Amino acid sequence: MSEMQSHLSSWRAELERELLALEQQINDLRSIAADKRQKIDAIDRLLSDRPVPATVTIFAVDANAVDDDDSLTTPGSAYWQPILSVLVELGGRGRRRKVIELVGAKMKPIFTPADYADLPSHGVRWRTRVTFQASHMRRVANLLKNDSPRGVWEISDAGRQWLAQHS
Repeated sequence: MSEMQSHLSSWRAELERELLALEQQINDLRSIAADKRQKIDAIDRLLSDRPVPATVTIFAVDANAVDDDDSLTTPGSAYWQPILSVLVELGGRGRRRKVIELVGAKMKPIFTPADYADLPSHGVRWRTRVTFQASHMRRVANLLKNDSPRGVWEISDAGRQWLAQHS
């Protein structure tokens, strides 16, 4: 085999390896795209195809500002409806831990890998975000009662109204 043939064979083998790697990346991207489509569908089901009022959207963007990489996590506004729904399912109030677990089960189809990240000294991101959103729903939007016992979350009349409009 001539030097040129050897060089061409080597180059061909290298191109084949690169092509296989690119094809694998394409398959991975198709899988990621399909996953994103499923999450969008799940969000649409959670939101019941109703637009979120501008005040909630603006607030949700501000609430998300504490995360390092918002583009990879579930938006803060997506937590509101499940939190309120779980509280109604529990009779209007529930222990914090129980509510968080039930919200996590409801939202599992839309969580991203970034939502499962372990935050230093805060635990798993999605759990922290449920707590963070509930706090803002209580303090800013009055969707949860302020005077509930420690460790108990309770839906307010305003929360029931909000839920009725967004379910």
